[in-house]
Amino acid sequence: MVVCEVMRLLLAPTAVAVVLVCLSGCASQSAITSSSLDRDHPAYRSPECRQARGNAWIHQDLKMARLVASPAVVWWGGPITAIPVLLTNVGLSYADKQDASEIAARCGGQPSGQLEIAAGTAAETALGVAASGAGSLVTKVVPVK
Repeated sequence: MVVCEVMRLLLAPTAVAVVLVCLSGCASQSAITSSSLDRDHPAYRSPECRQARGNAWIHQDLKMARLVASPAVVWWGGPITAIPVLLTNVGLSYADKQDASEIAARCGGQPSGQLEIAAGTAAETALGVAASGAGSLVTKVVPVK
């Protein structure tokens, strides 16, 4: 029984590290793409590029809101809300990566292909699921006699 308590204490720093790694990647793909464009490329100054870069904030705000809202909805709504929240996050992540590809295409960068977008969305989703699972391991109460 003491072993369970020791394990819980050892997992706590690991969960904190996972959360910090996940939070360090808070920038949306659209924002990352917008900031990494070649400013000397002629297409960068085009009206299409300006409009595409101007819309990147939408995905940034959505990503920050998802970081807070997703766990809160699942916590308040229970396990039945986990699948709808997961699917919503997958859809928003996919849309962000699609728009980042369009920003790159309009601004003289290299757009991502559909396979690359799908693989990035799957990897981001898997990391999110793994991180939320690690957090639930730390919060479980283990009775100690």
